[in-house]
Amino acid sequence: MFAVMSTYFLGAFLYVKDMSLIHVVLLKVNVVGEFYGLIIDPFSVIVGIVVVTCGAIFLIYSIDYLSPNNKLHPIHYGKGKFYAWLLLFLGSTLAFLHSSSLIQMIIFFELMTISCWGLILYYGSRKAIEAANKAIIYTHVGALLGLYIASCISIYYIHDTSLLEIHRLTSGIKLILFTLILVASLAIIAISVNAVNIKKSIWERSIE
Repeated sequence: MFAVMSTYFLGAFLYVKDMSLIHVVLLKVNVVGEFYGLIIDPFSVIVGIVVVTCGAIFLIYSIDYLSPNNKLHPIHYGKGKFYAWLLLFLGSTLAFLHSSSLIQMIIFFELMTISCWGLILYYGSRKAIEAANKAIIYTHVGALLGLYIASCISIYYIHDTSLLEIHRLTSGIKLILFTLILVASLAIIAISVNAVNIKKSIWERSIE
């Protein structure tokens, strides 16, 4: 993971010298247009650096936190499961940031949700199970109202889900589309808050 982080930082450093938009189409389908691709722009790179930095901090902190020395939640085995969920979450977040289509964003949004579910469920208690189920239900409401409907609107009007083709929509439809994406973004914020164990969140209170 640290090798991947180092590579991302190196790529970000090289990108800063140019700062131009990079768009690569990897898969295109007739029905939905661009299905899978890559976008690199200043916003995604800056946020990606924050994600990678926070991920490195979490991983280093968890070395001692997930150990028998933890008086509140001593861990004797199963650390690999936690690291697997956390790395999936970080990887999905980076992939989401650099997604070039709405459908691609849905795919990585779902992976973020699943990995967040696994992190909340880590201790395996009944309350943890209930909290994890709440997390996956609440965030999917945001996804359903946001990204799924936005994708359907984009396919219906312009037969393409590429983020770079949204400008072809009328002003009114674009406003609706951006509002739906904002709803999904709020769900993503909720996922992130729970994944890093913010104590004041409703799902973390349910665990306790």
